[in-house]
Amino acid sequence: MVFAGLLAARLLCMADAQETRTPAPNKKPTRQALSPGIKNASVGAPRAKNPPARATHQALNSTNSSPTALVYRPPRLGMPAVRVGAGSRGTADLLPALDVLAPLATGWTTKAQPNLYCYASKAVATNVEFTLIISGQSTLVLQTNLVNGLRAGINSIELAQYGITLRPETEYKWSISLVLDPESPSRDEVTSGMIQRILPPAELADKLAQAKAFDRPLIYAQEGLWYDAADWLLGLLAITPMDEGLRRRLDELLSAEGLSNVKYRP
Repeated sequence: MVFAGLLAARLLCMADAQETRTPAPNKKPTRQALSPGIKNASVGAPRAKNPPARATHQALNSTNSSPTALVYRPPRLGMPAVRVGAGSRGTADLLPALDVLAPLATGWTTKAQPNLYCYASKAVATNVEFTLIISGQSTLVLQTNLVNGLRAGINSIELAQYGITLRPETEYKWSISLVLDPESPSRDEVTSGMIQRILPPAELADKLAQAKAFDRPLIYAQEGLWYDAADWLLGLLAITPMDEGLRRRLDELLSAEGLSNVKYRP
């Protein structure tokens, strides 16, 4: 417990420093192996540069936090659904169920280099591709094979590992593809979502500073920042994976956007 507190306190300082740093401009489209930057979000504590787990040891004690349910408020009413599921799973369900962890409509983040998450119902060893493009322009930002595939459960992709910085007020489409036949892309199993970086509202920092770590995802969700809420919850779960309150709130966030099939696995 002492180790978790020291680790979390260090994460708080490093993450706050990261938020105040001016991000580097976008680099040219990159094609490379994703092995160092993809990991199972259910296993182990996050590294010090991972932004979600900014909390003191005392704040991680969720038993003293409000039982208020997490409610996601989409940033704009009437936004069209853009998330795409992986579709058919194949004969006798031989193929894994794949889903990006994204809201139905375009989701917002305040992070220049957010972590993105996807779910696989079973492990996939090879032939998995990650793609990031600027929506509307079809401008390729990153396309790469995941050399280690996907583990069963929730996996994360850290854009910071590859120098990828999202431009403010720009929509991006990101996708995970299971390549069944390299000669026939139309056969790929593809799941995709949309993300847009916004500049954080002036009052957001004050709200977060007054909230316990356990309650910060509620604020993110209420502000329409779906990706930040998911990132924070998964960061805390990496430190306290058996916390029932955190797992309940993750279920609330996912189920509200049609992802009730996604289950967190400690």
